[in-house]
Amino acid sequence: MFDIFDMLKKDEKKAEMKQVTRETIIGDILDMDQTTAPYFMEIGMHCLGCPASRGRQEGLMLPTLDARLTAAAELVLPGKPVADIGCDHGKLTAVLAASGRYPKVIGADLRPGPLAKAKQTLEHAGCEDRAELRLGDGLSVLSAGEVGTIVLAGVSAQTTWEIIEKAPWVSQPGGPRLVMVPATRHSELRRWLWEHGFTLAVDRPVQAAGRWYAVMAAEYTGEKKTPAFTECLFGRTGEWPEGEGYAAWQKAKLPRFRLGVPDGSLLAQEIDDLLAGLPR
Repeated sequence: MFDIFDMLKKDEKKAEMKQVTRETIIGDILDMDQTTAPYFMEIGMHCLGCPASRGRQEGLMLPTLDARLTAAAELVLPGKPVADIGCDHGKLTAVLAASGRYPKVIGADLRPGPLAKAKQTLEHAGCEDRAELRLGDGLSVLSAGEVGTIVLAGVSAQTTWEIIEKAPWVSQPGGPRLVMVPATRHSELRRWLWEHGFTLAVDRPVQAAGRWYAVMAAEYTGEKKTPAFTECLFGRTGEWPEGEGYAAWQKAKLPRFRLGVPDGSLLAQEIDDLLAGLPR
Protein backbone atom coordinates (compact mmCIF):
# COMPACT_ATOMS: atom_id res chain seq x y z
CA MET A 1 0.00 0.00 0.00
CA PHE A 2 1.25 3.49 -0.86
CA ASP A 3 2.81 5.43 2.04
CA ILE A 4 3.06 9.16 1.34
CA PHE A 5 5.38 9.73 4.28
CA ASP A 6 7.75 6.97 3.28
CA MET A 7 7.84 8.19 -0.32
CA LEU A 8 8.73 11.74 0.63
CA LYS A 9 11.38 10.71 3.13
CA LYS A 10 13.11 8.51 0.57
CA ASP A 11 13.68 11.38 -1.87
CA GLU A 12 16.98 12.56 -0.41
CA LYS A 13 17.88 14.57 -3.50
CA LYS A 14 15.39 17.26 -2.60
CA ALA A 15 17.55 18.94 -0.03
CA GLU A 16 15.21 21.82 0.62
CA MET A 17 12.22 19.61 1.41
CA LYS A 18 10.57 20.26 4.74
CA GLN A 19 10.01 17.48 7.21
CA VAL A 20 6.69 15.67 6.84
CA THR A 21 4.87 14.77 10.03
CA ARG A 22 1.42 13.43 10.89
CA GLU A 23 0.30 17.04 11.33
CA THR A 24 1.37 18.12 7.83
CA ILE A 25 -1.66 19.03 5.70
CA ILE A 26 -2.12 17.94 2.09
CA GLY A 27 -1.62 21.42 0.68
CA ASP A 28 1.82 21.68 2.27
CA ILE A 29 2.87 18.31 0.85
CA LEU A 30 1.79 19.41 -2.63
CA ASP A 31 3.81 22.60 -2.23
CA MET A 32 6.86 20.48 -1.42
CA ASP A 33 6.37 18.09 -4.33
CA GLN A 34 3.52 18.33 -6.86
CA THR A 35 4.33 14.85 -8.20
CA THR A 36 2.57 13.46 -5.12
CA ALA A 37 -0.82 14.53 -6.54
CA PRO A 38 -1.50 11.25 -8.41
CA TYR A 39 -1.01 9.26 -5.22
CA PHE A 40 -3.61 11.32 -3.38
CA MET A 41 -6.00 10.94 -6.32
CA GLU A 42 -5.45 7.18 -6.28
CA ILE A 43 -6.67 6.90 -2.71
CA GLY A 44 -9.79 8.96 -3.42
CA MET A 45 -8.67 12.46 -2.40
CA HIS A 46 -9.82 14.45 -5.43
CA CYS A 47 -10.15 17.95 -4.00
CA LEU A 48 -6.42 18.66 -3.93
CA GLY A 49 -6.71 22.31 -4.84
CA CYS A 50 -9.64 23.26 -2.64
CA PRO A 51 -9.33 25.15 0.66
CA ALA A 52 -9.99 21.96 2.63
CA SER A 53 -6.56 20.74 1.55
CA ARG A 54 -5.16 23.92 3.11
CA GLY A 55 -6.93 23.42 6.40
CA ARG A 56 -9.81 25.82 5.61
CA GLN A 57 -13.20 24.06 5.61
CA GLU A 58 -15.93 26.09 7.30
CA GLY A 59 -18.74 27.23 5.02
CA LEU A 60 -17.30 25.69 1.84
CA MET A 61 -19.25 23.39 -0.44
CA LEU A 62 -17.95 21.60 -3.53
CA PRO A 63 -20.71 20.89 -6.10
CA THR A 64 -21.87 17.34 -6.70
CA LEU A 65 -21.70 16.22 -10.32
CA ASP A 66 -24.12 13.81 -11.96
CA ALA A 67 -22.84 10.68 -13.71
CA ARG A 68 -22.39 12.32 -17.11
CA LEU A 69 -20.36 15.28 -15.82
CA THR A 70 -18.34 12.99 -13.55
CA ALA A 71 -17.45 10.89 -16.59
CA ALA A 72 -16.58 14.05 -18.54
CA ALA A 73 -14.27 15.25 -15.76
CA GLU A 74 -12.42 11.93 -15.84
CA LEU A 75 -11.59 12.45 -19.54
CA VAL A 76 -9.89 15.84 -19.10
CA LEU A 77 -6.15 15.61 -19.71
CA PRO A 78 -4.30 16.26 -16.41
CA GLY A 79 -1.45 18.74 -16.19
CA LYS A 80 -2.78 20.97 -18.99
CA PRO A 81 -5.17 23.95 -19.02
CA VAL A 82 -8.85 23.13 -19.57
CA ALA A 83 -11.86 25.14 -20.74
CA ASP A 84 -15.47 24.35 -19.82
CA ILE A 85 -17.46 25.92 -22.66
CA GLY A 86 -21.11 26.57 -21.85
CA CYS A 87 -20.27 26.20 -18.18
CA ASP A 88 -23.79 27.22 -17.07
CA HIS A 89 -23.77 27.35 -13.25
CA GLY A 90 -20.12 26.33 -13.10
CA LYS A 91 -20.38 23.01 -11.29
CA LEU A 92 -17.90 21.21 -13.53
CA THR A 93 -15.66 24.29 -13.64
CA ALA A 94 -15.52 24.35 -9.83
CA VAL A 95 -14.75 20.64 -9.51
CA LEU A 96 -11.96 20.89 -12.08
CA ALA A 97 -10.52 23.96 -10.37
CA ALA A 98 -10.72 22.39 -6.90
CA SER A 99 -8.92 19.24 -8.02
CA GLY A 100 -5.58 21.03 -8.40
CA ARG A 101 -4.76 18.90 -11.46
CA TYR A 102 -4.80 21.72 -14.03
CA PRO A 103 -2.60 24.84 -14.23
CA LYS A 104 -5.52 26.88 -15.59
CA VAL A 105 -9.29 26.30 -15.56
CA ILE A 106 -11.51 28.49 -17.74
CA GLY A 107 -15.29 28.58 -17.51
CA ALA A 108 -17.14 30.34 -20.32
CA ASP A 109 -20.75 31.04 -21.21
CA LEU A 110 -22.64 33.11 -23.75
CA ARG A 111 -24.96 34.67 -21.16
CA PRO A 112 -24.10 36.89 -18.17
CA GLY A 113 -26.73 35.25 -15.94
CA PRO A 114 -25.25 31.74 -15.83
CA LEU A 115 -21.76 33.22 -15.57
CA ALA A 116 -22.82 35.13 -12.44
CA LYS A 117 -24.15 31.86 -11.00
CA ALA A 118 -20.85 30.18 -11.90
CA LYS A 119 -19.00 32.87 -9.96
CA GLN A 120 -21.13 32.09 -6.90
CA THR A 121 -20.46 28.35 -7.32
CA LEU A 122 -16.71 28.97 -7.36
CA GLU A 123 -16.95 31.20 -4.29
CA HIS A 124 -18.97 28.61 -2.36
CA ALA A 125 -16.38 25.96 -3.27
CA GLY A 126 -13.55 28.26 -2.19
CA CYS A 127 -11.72 27.99 -5.51
CA GLU A 128 -12.55 31.30 -7.20
CA ASP A 129 -8.83 32.09 -7.36
CA ARG A 130 -8.19 28.89 -9.34
CA ALA A 131 -10.59 29.51 -12.23
CA GLU A 132 -11.15 32.27 -14.77
CA LEU A 133 -14.63 33.07 -16.08
CA ARG A 134 -15.10 34.47 -19.58
CA LEU A 135 -18.17 35.84 -21.36
CA GLY A 136 -18.40 34.97 -25.04
CA ASP A 137 -19.68 32.81 -27.86
CA GLY A 138 -18.29 29.28 -28.10
CA LEU A 139 -14.54 29.00 -28.62
CA SER A 140 -14.13 32.71 -29.40
CA VAL A 141 -13.09 33.12 -25.75
CA LEU A 142 -9.97 30.99 -26.35
CA SER A 143 -6.82 31.42 -28.36
CA ALA A 144 -5.14 28.62 -30.31
CA GLY A 145 -3.00 26.42 -28.08
CA GLU A 146 -4.31 27.97 -24.85
CA VAL A 147 -5.83 24.75 -23.45
CA GLY A 148 -5.22 21.02 -23.67
CA THR A 149 -8.88 20.02 -23.25
CA ILE A 150 -12.15 21.66 -24.26
CA VAL A 151 -15.34 20.43 -22.60
CA LEU A 152 -18.63 20.87 -24.47
CA ALA A 153 -21.41 19.40 -22.33
CA GLY A 154 -25.17 19.68 -22.44
CA VAL A 155 -25.67 21.09 -25.96
CA SER A 156 -27.00 19.31 -29.04
CA ALA A 157 -24.80 17.45 -31.48
CA GLN A 158 -25.35 20.11 -34.15
CA THR A 159 -24.46 22.95 -31.77
CA THR A 160 -21.34 21.02 -30.79
CA TRP A 161 -19.99 20.67 -34.31
CA GLU A 162 -21.00 24.25 -35.21
CA ILE A 163 -18.91 25.48 -32.29
CA ILE A 164 -15.96 23.38 -33.49
CA GLU A 165 -16.32 24.57 -37.10
CA LYS A 166 -16.00 28.21 -36.02
CA ALA A 167 -12.54 27.52 -34.54
CA PRO A 168 -10.34 26.03 -37.30
CA TRP A 169 -7.38 25.75 -34.91
CA VAL A 170 -9.17 22.89 -33.15
CA SER A 171 -9.05 20.74 -36.30
CA GLN A 172 -5.27 20.62 -36.46
CA PRO A 173 -2.80 17.85 -35.53
CA GLY A 174 -1.79 18.37 -31.91
CA GLY A 175 -4.95 20.32 -31.22
CA PRO A 176 -6.91 20.08 -27.97
CA ARG A 177 -8.84 17.04 -26.81
CA LEU A 178 -12.58 17.53 -27.13
CA VAL A 179 -14.72 16.13 -24.31
CA MET A 180 -18.35 16.17 -25.39
CA VAL A 181 -21.67 15.19 -23.82
CA PRO A 182 -24.26 15.78 -26.55
CA ALA A 183 -27.78 16.17 -25.20
CA THR A 184 -29.24 14.62 -28.36
CA ARG A 185 -28.28 12.94 -31.67
CA HIS A 186 -25.24 11.02 -30.49
CA SER A 187 -25.06 9.08 -33.76
CA GLU A 188 -24.87 12.23 -35.86
CA LEU A 189 -22.06 13.68 -33.77
CA ARG A 190 -20.04 10.47 -34.14
CA ARG A 191 -20.51 10.60 -37.91
CA TRP A 192 -19.49 14.24 -38.08
CA LEU A 193 -16.34 13.63 -36.03
CA TRP A 194 -15.21 10.67 -38.15
CA GLU A 195 -15.99 12.44 -41.43
CA HIS A 196 -13.98 15.48 -40.33
CA GLY A 197 -10.78 13.75 -39.27
CA PHE A 198 -11.32 13.12 -35.56
CA THR A 199 -10.79 9.83 -33.77
CA LEU A 200 -12.92 8.76 -30.82
CA ALA A 201 -10.46 8.05 -28.03
CA VAL A 202 -13.30 7.32 -25.59
CA ASP A 203 -17.02 6.74 -26.15
CA ARG A 204 -18.61 5.93 -22.81
CA PRO A 205 -22.30 5.27 -22.21
CA VAL A 206 -23.61 6.85 -19.02
CA GLN A 207 -27.10 6.88 -17.54
CA ALA A 208 -28.27 9.97 -15.67
CA ALA A 209 -31.74 11.19 -14.67
CA GLY A 210 -33.37 8.23 -16.36
CA ARG A 211 -31.83 8.63 -19.81
CA TRP A 212 -28.68 7.58 -21.62
CA TYR A 213 -25.82 9.83 -22.63
CA ALA A 214 -22.64 9.23 -24.60
CA VAL A 215 -19.60 10.90 -23.06
CA MET A 216 -17.03 11.24 -25.83
CA ALA A 217 -13.38 12.25 -26.01
CA ALA A 218 -12.16 13.04 -29.53
CA GLU A 219 -8.78 14.10 -30.92
CA TYR A 220 -7.94 15.35 -34.40
CA THR A 221 -5.76 13.08 -36.55
CA GLY A 222 -6.77 14.19 -40.04
CA GLU A 223 -7.80 10.64 -40.99
CA LYS A 224 -11.33 10.88 -42.34
CA LYS A 225 -13.68 7.96 -42.82
CA THR A 226 -17.26 7.28 -43.89
CA PRO A 227 -18.78 5.12 -41.12
CA ALA A 228 -21.74 2.77 -41.49
CA PHE A 229 -25.04 3.56 -39.80
CA THR A 230 -24.53 0.84 -37.17
CA GLU A 231 -21.09 2.16 -36.26
CA CYS A 232 -22.53 5.63 -35.72
CA LEU A 233 -25.46 4.24 -33.72
CA PHE A 234 -23.31 2.50 -31.10
CA GLY A 235 -19.83 3.97 -31.53
CA ARG A 236 -17.39 2.41 -29.09
CA THR A 237 -19.93 2.10 -26.27
CA GLY A 238 -19.80 -1.70 -26.48
CA GLU A 239 -16.38 -1.55 -24.81
CA TRP A 240 -18.08 -0.59 -21.53
CA PRO A 241 -20.18 -2.72 -19.14
CA GLU A 242 -23.05 -0.26 -19.66
CA GLY A 243 -22.88 -0.75 -23.43
CA GLU A 244 -25.65 -3.35 -23.52
CA GLY A 245 -28.13 -1.01 -21.87
CA TYR A 246 -27.15 1.85 -24.16
CA ALA A 247 -27.52 -0.38 -27.24
CA ALA A 248 -31.01 -1.44 -26.16
CA TRP A 249 -31.98 2.21 -25.72
CA GLN A 250 -30.67 3.11 -29.18
CA LYS A 251 -32.42 0.13 -30.81
CA ALA A 252 -35.73 1.04 -29.17
CA LYS A 253 -35.79 4.24 -31.25
CA LEU A 254 -35.19 2.47 -34.57
CA PRO A 255 -38.79 1.43 -35.50
CA ARG A 256 -39.92 5.04 -35.60
CA PHE A 257 -36.78 6.10 -37.47
CA ARG A 258 -37.30 3.27 -39.98
CA LEU A 259 -40.67 4.75 -41.05
CA GLY A 260 -38.85 7.59 -42.79
CA VAL A 261 -36.36 5.37 -44.66
CA PRO A 262 -37.30 4.23 -48.19
CA ASP A 263 -37.84 0.48 -48.57
CA GLY A 264 -35.18 -1.29 -50.58
CA SER A 265 -32.39 1.12 -49.64
CA LEU A 266 -29.13 -0.06 -48.07
CA LEU A 267 -29.96 1.90 -44.92
CA ALA A 268 -33.37 0.23 -44.70
CA GLN A 269 -31.74 -3.20 -44.95
CA GLU A 270 -29.19 -2.31 -42.26
CA ILE A 271 -31.92 -1.14 -39.90
CA ASP A 272 -34.07 -4.18 -40.60
CA ASP A 273 -31.11 -6.45 -39.81
CA LEU A 274 -30.54 -4.62 -36.52
CA LEU A 275 -34.20 -4.95 -35.54
CA ALA A 276 -34.12 -8.65 -36.44
CA GLY A 277 -31.04 -9.16 -34.31
CA LEU A 278 -28.85 -10.15 -37.24
CA PRO A 279 -25.09 -9.51 -36.91
CA ARG A 280 -23.59 -6.70 -38.95
